[in-house]
Amino acid sequence: MANAQGAQRDIALDKALQIEKARAAGLDVPPTIVAHNREEIFKASQFPAIVKPALAIAMDETGKLKKGDTVYVFDESDLETLPEERAFSFPVLVQPLIHGTGEGVFGFASKERVTHVFGHRRVRMMNPHGSGASACCAIEPSPELVEKVTTFITSIDWQGPFMVELLTDDEGTSWFVELNGRMWGSTALSRRSGYDYAGWAVEQALDPEFCPSTFQPEGGPRFVRHLGRELMHLLFVVKGPKSRFHAERWPNLLRSIAGVFAPRSPSGFYNYDAAFPLFFLRDAAATVSKGIRRRKR
Repeated sequence: MANAQGAQRDIALDKALQIEKARAAGLDVPPTIVAHNREEIFKASQFPAIVKPALAIAMDETGKLKKGDTVYVFDESDLETLPEERAFSFPVLVQPLIHGTGEGVFGFASKERVTHVFGHRRVRMMNPHGSGASACCAIEPSPELVEKVTTFITSIDWQGPFMVELLTDDEGTSWFVELNGRMWGSTALSRRSGYDYAGWAVEQALDPEFCPSTFQPEGGPRFVRHLGRELMHLLFVVKGPKSRFHAERWPNLLRSIAGVFAPRSPSGFYNYDAAFPLFFLRDAAATVSKGIRRRKR
C-alpha cells in the first residue's frame, strides 16, 4: 500500500523483522530459526516443522519478482532429503507446525493512534494445507490481544490499514504469523460492516493527517465467502492431504459440501454486486481456472 514507506515497507516485506518486533510487543511467536543457508535448517529440533521464505516477495537474478516455496519437515529423517540449496529462497524461517484456526486482527493506524479494530476467523481455507480463506466470519478480538497488536503496530510506526495474521491453537494461544502490508482477501467482510479500510488508505495517502471518524458499525453480513475459492476448497478436499500431520485435521468431504452449498444471501459473497452479476461469475471462474493451472505445474 502507498501508506507503507521506508522502514515500514521493509517490515511489510521481511517476516523475520516482523517476528522480532512482534515478540518485543508481547505477542506469542513460535520458536523460530532464521536460516541463511541449507546447513542452518538442520538446527531444527521441533518436528513436524515448516520451512518458508522470510521475505513476502523477492527479486531473482534476472530482475523478476518471485515467491519461494514452502517445505514441510515431518521428522529428522526429512532433513536428510531436503532439496538442494538453490531450491530455497533464503533467508527462510523454520518453525514448528501448529494445529489451529486462522484469525486476523485488522485496524487503521494514523499519526495519532490505532483505531477501528476488527477481527475475523477462517471458517474454511481454499487449500486446507494452508492458504487464504474461502469463507470467514467476524469476531471480536480480546482486549488483551488488541493491546498487544496495538503495541506492535505503534512500535513499527505503521501508517494506514493493517492485518495481523494469527493462528489460534486448541489451548487458545494466538500465535503470530505475519503482518499483511497489503489489502487482504477478506476485505469484503470488514467493508460490509462499515470498516472501509481501502477508502481510508486513499484518504490518508492524500492527507497524512487523516484519521477516520468514529462510527457505529453497520449490521452487514457476519459471514462472507468467495465462490471460486469455495469450489477450489472442494477440489483440494477430494484430492486429499499430503501428510499424516494434515490428515489429522483434514476436512470431511460431506461437511465441506454441505457448508459450501448451504443457502445464503448473495450479499454474503465476495465481489457480489447485483448491478454487475457477470463480474461475480467471471471472478469465480477465473479463480478456479487459475487454481487448476497452478496445480498442474
